[in-house]
Parts: sequence; C-alpha cells; structure tokens
Amino acid sequence: MTLFKLRKRLADKEKSPTLELPTLAVAEVDDAPKGRLNAVPSTVSLMSAEVPPLESPAAPAESWSSPSTLGHRLPESWKEDVQDETLRLIAHPTEVLVLGLRPWTGTSWSGKLKRRATSVVTVDPDAARLVEWRQVAEVRIQAALESLTWSQMLIGRRFGAVVLGDALTHQADPLHFLGRVRDVLAQNGSVVGVVPNATWGENRLKLLQGELPRGYEPGSALHRYNRDRLREALAFAGYALVELYTHRTPFFEGEESVTPELFPDTVLQTLDPHDDATVSHLVFRAVPATPDDMLRSLFQEQEDLKRSVRNELTRAKRACDALSEQLATVNAHQDTLISEMADQRATISGISERAARLEQNLRSMTEERDRAWRELNSVRQAWWYRLFGGFRRSEADD
Repeated sequence: MTLFKLRKRLADKEKSPTLELPTLAVAEVDDAPKGRLNAVPSTVSLMSAEVPPLESPAAPAESWSSPSTLGHRLPESWKEDVQDETLRLIAHPTEVLVLGLRPWTGTSWSGKLKRRATSVVTVDPDAARLVEWRQVAEVRIQAALESLTWSQMLIGRRFGAVVLGDALTHQADPLHFLGRVRDVLAQNGSVVGVVPNATWGENRLKLLQGELPRGYEPGSALHRYNRDRLREALAFAGYALVELYTHRTPFFEGEESVTPELFPDTVLQTLDPHDDATVSHLVFRAVPATPDDMLRSLFQEQEDLKRSVRNELTRAKRACDALSEQLATVNAHQDTLISEMADQRATISGISERAARLEQNLRSMTEERDRAWRELNSVRQAWWYRLFGGFRRSEADD
C-alpha cells in the first residue's frame, strides 16, 4: 500500500460525520452565572439543598470511544477496566465529590458510584452533563473547575473521596487546584483521578507519522503527565501517591488514525513495552501528606536513591572487573599472537634465505650448463671431430 493511498484513506475517514462534543471551558465564570444553575444560597445546608431543575436539554450521550479530553480514542474494553479500577480506589461507604463529568458521561459508572457512596456531589461547567447526574448527585454545581465558585459553595463540607475526571490536565495551575481540593477532603480522605500517559507509544508513532496526537492540539490539555511527572506534581502539592494503576493498550488498538503499514518492525522494537510505551492511562489514588510525612518521604527517597546509586556502582564495578578480566585475556592472546608472529617471521626469513641460496645455485648451474654447451659446440666444430664422425658413418654403411 502506497503512502498516497494511506493518506487518502485517512482523509476519507476524517470527512465522515462524527459527533462533535464541547470541550471543557477554562475561563473564569461568575459566581452566579445567569441563565444557568444558580448557586446554592449560603443560608441553606448543602446536605439538604435542592438544586433548581436545569432548563438546557440533555446532551447526546458520549462514550470513551468518542473524542474526549482524556486525549485518546480507546476500545470499549478499556471503559469497564478503568471504571472498575477507579471505583476500587474509592473507600466506601463515604461521601464523594466528582470534579469534571466528561469522562463518566454516557456510561454506567454513575450508577455504580451511587451504590458505593453515601452521597455524591458533582461539579461541572456543562449543564447538559449535570442533567445526566440528576438521579445520582444530591447536589450539582455548575461552575468552571478553575473558578472559586464550587470551593466557596462547599465551605464546611468534607468528603472522603474526591474524583478528578478530566480536571488535572486542564488546570492552568494544578498545584493551586489540588490545594483547593485538599480543603474539602476529610481527615482520612483521598484523591482519585485518571490522566492520559504522555509517553504512550501511539503518541510517539503519530508524531512520526507527521501528525499531532489526540489531545495535543492547541487549546486542549494544558498539562501532560507520565508516571514520574504525576508523582512529582502530587508531591509539590502536598500529596503522597499511595496507589497507581497502569492500563495498557497494545499498539494500533487505540488511535484509529495511526496507520500500522507506515511503521516497520524495527521502529516498533525501539518502543520498549516495559517502559510505559503501551500504558495509555494512569489511575491513581493520593492522600494529603503532613510535613513529617513529606520529610519522611524525602528521606526515604534519598535512601532509595543512595541504594540505587550503590547498586549501580556495584554493577558498574562488576562490569569493570569483568571487562578487566576480558582485557587481560585479550592481552594474553595478543602476546601469544605476537610471539607466534615473531616465530612466523623468523621462519619466513629462513625460507627466504634458503630460496635465495637455491636461486643462486640455480643461476650457477645455468651458467655451467651454458659453458658446457659452448664447449660441446666448439668440439663439434673441430676438424678431427668431423673426420671421426665421417669415419664412423662409413663403418655404419659397411
């Protein structure tokens, strides 16, 4: 298949009608947006607050296989796997705050969460998505996640679990956002979230194909995370990463626009499957860390780093010793070869001398033969040899 035909097939696929879904707004919103869900009055308890019905129509159901702010198009098998893993990380029974509903819209995840949680509060800037959760969430707050609206409305409320849908990757200041999330966490509460893996192999393949990966277009996600970057961001925000689940998606089973025929086996072999190349998403649980915990974690990391350095030095020393032994063996072989070469040179020198003597003898024998021929010819020319030759011929005739 030629590159032209592959590109034409991709262009025809892009022209086919697809469902365009709204993206997450990142601009600040007013504390009480007009024509949208009104803020809960401060004099009314959130536990018993009744949110007025939303007037906007419900949006079409979207699934994980449709374009989403999580950044990847994945098979249906991924949905149940990650949903179940996310629910497993939520301690139950507990009160749950869900920040960002886009990843969970159009799925059965909300019903599973309702059976697991004692109460559910949702925050999302889109009114249509909030409508889908009216049977699950007792309080639904329409506000941008980066605004102060939802945190001001939840003053005094504490949750055992805060679920971050597509929130962490779209915040201009994720550390400040995680700080506000910490203000609404209970004493033993935890943060559960899902983020796409920035070093997923199909992202690299799509760049090699000359296109931007899904979710990397201008105006999409503001921050991207891999395993180390996620742990680092949580640590800077005062959290400790206690559980991390990696969901693996084999090559060419996620992004439909990645063309397998463009990549030979040698390219795929450079992407090590054990180096998070097949990890499409990370599901994590983090808990607030006290200063003592952070110091203990730093000391532990320092000890782990020292241990790692010692292990690396030990392996390097063993490798150096092995190389030294190999070098000594090579040197011994080299000395042997040099000695053998010297012997061969001596043998060759002796053979050359014998060849020179043989050549000299041959030259002498040639000279003697020529001299003998000259003497023989001179004898043949003598008168007595001719006379004797004629006498012998006459005797032969008789």
